[in-house]
Amino acid sequence: MWLTSDGLWARLFGGYLFPAGWHSIWKAWPAVVAADPHDVGWPLIVLGASWSGALIGMGMGRRWAFRAALVLSLAALPLLGLSTVLAVVVLALILAPASRGWIRQREVDA
Repeated sequence: MWLTSDGLWARLFGGYLFPAGWHSIWKAWPAVVAADPHDVGWPLIVLGASWSGALIGMGMGRRWAFRAALVLSLAALPLLGLSTVLAVVVLALILAPASRGWIRQREVDA
């Protein structure tokens, strides 16, 4: 949610809703510091909405959501900080045999 909110705020007002804190470590990267917040807003909105869609799809037991969550987790690994920790946890949970079996069972039931 914070990714989408921060990106929308950046697009609308040219600044970040959450300018500092544990969730803003990526904003210290030189490429992001040099970029206009209006330009960084769209990737934030897309990433935030993608996570929401992947999680809802996984709750529905869709295989595409499993793949989307896997790709998003792999993309979050190099962001450093809490994003890396959460990405490792999500990867571990997604790749666990129980999770994969649950996805397979939900597809059979559907």
